[in-house]
Amino acid sequence: MKRLQPNVSGFTLSDDQILQTIADCRRESKYLLDPHGAIGYATLKQHCQPGQRGVFLETAHPIKFAPTMVKALGQELHMPDFAAGLMSREKVSEKIGKGYEEFRDFLSR
Repeated sequence: MKRLQPNVSGFTLSDDQILQTIADCRRESKYLLDPHGAIGYATLKQHCQPGQRGVFLETAHPIKFAPTMVKALGQELHMPDFAAGLMSREKVSEKIGKGYEEFRDFLSR
């Protein structure tokens, strides 16, 4: 952990900055970021030094954030076939405590 900490840092964007990053990236490169990816993308743009390369990973399709994408782009996104069924499902979540034991017990069910 001590060797890792000097090489890790946090970065945040406001909601407005996320929307602007999504719009700018789409306009500049035609790539469609999701809101979480927008933070990684903006981090690389702001913090990579000349000659450095960076990687950001996204785990969600932008359609998962449809209302946010409309705000960012000013238009509806096409609903991919694979997502249509998923988006119509009822969202189910369960609140758990912050402690490790509660998390462990939740995963052990």
